Amino acid sequence: MNTEGALLLLEKFANGNLSSEDNIQLQDWVSAADSETMETILQRYEATVMQATASETNQLLLQKIKERIAAVEKVDSVPENAVVRRMFNWKRTAVAASIVLVVGLGTAALVGVFTNKQTEPIAQSQQQRFKNDIAPAQDKAILTLSDGSSIILDDANNGNLATQGNSNIIKKDGQLVYNESSKAPSPKERAGGEAYNTITTAKGKQYELILADGTKVWLNAATSLRFPATFSGKDRVVELTDGEAYFEVAHNSSRPFKVNVAGRGDIEVLGTHFNVNAYKENASIQTTLLEGAVKFTSGNRLQILKPGQAAVVGVNTNNSNPIELIPDADIEHIMAWKDRLFDFDNEELTGVMEELSRWYDIDVVYQGPVPEGHYSGAISREVNISGVLKMFEALGGVEFSIDGNKVFVKAK
Repeated sequence: MNTEGALLLLEKFANGNLSSEDNIQLQDWVSAADSETMETILQRYEATVMQATASETNQLLLQKIKERIAAVEKVDSVPENAVVRRMFNWKRTAVAASIVLVVGLGTAALVGVFTNKQTEPIAQSQQQRFKNDIAPAQDKAILTLSDGSSIILDDANNGNLATQGNSNIIKKDGQLVYNESSKAPSPKERAGGEAYNTITTAKGKQYELILADGTKVWLNAATSLRFPATFSGKDRVVELTDGEAYFEVAHNSSRPFKVNVAGRGDIEVLGTHFNVNAYKENASIQTTLLEGAVKFTSGNRLQILKPGQAAVVGVNTNNSNPIELIPDADIEHIMAWKDRLFDFDNEELTGVMEELSRWYDIDVVYQGPVPEGHYSGAISREVNISGVLKMFEALGGVEFSIDGNKVFVKAK
């Protein structure tokens, strides 16, 4: 978008005349423009639109945008090296927050967000509210064997942990490997059928697993995967009972690989890379394909995915929801968790806090109405929760405080 086009959209924004199409264009511009271009256009916006209209509301709007930029630049306690992409220049983030966060709510609503009285400097206020900081949860990953016994993987030494079916289970530097023996199973082992194991990650924990066929699986926090220690049937079938997992499937055209998604859907592949998000508390499940091809079915509905596509289906009791195809999925955003990043893209605050609760093991308490708006930003999962909360406070419209394992949220 050229300068004149951006100025026209800002003029419409200031006067409350943005159409739905204009709204989308303005958000796209804020997401794509570099900070220097944005600052130059805002200066022209001030010199032309604001002076021409001389509206008290519009003048206040611009002043609050400037104040927000200045305030954010003073917040030096946010871990700068943790903010990695997608509007990470703080000046740019502040401007984006001022425009995109509540665009569509109207100019008056935007001004209202920024005109609440602030009784103390931002840094001092945050220091007080975040004095009881919370680190990422340190819970364990647990392997449950076919006989019901459990192994706490974090406490186990590297080396052979157990034998299940025809596989030796080996821990190696935070990775669990099922090493299938080349010898044929004994008659007793064959009579016993497949030995199923379950690996469960707690809040704040991720783990990597290599199945007996060579398939690699990365498990996100609060995830449970049930699988056979040795694949003996014509199909290779695992069950994602809860959570999120990324699969790199070992190719075997004669033995399809299938994932049962908590009884709510099935994924069938031959050899491919894909991600499945199926947390039980979510109203939908999502399958995203990075490489290869998959067939996703839910009830009597079917969707074939190509690389870069995602399928989303709502969960209800009568399986009547259609499968929604996302033809151009944001792979970088979807896979950020695997790189140990939070990546929020135009998300409601409730969704943001739900994801944080799975990583920091917190209880979220809303004080008054849930703050409106949509939030974008990315940050390392290695930081204490205050680093994430400061990022969203810098975007504006919300304030947090920590007490024990509770995080209190209120509109500002």
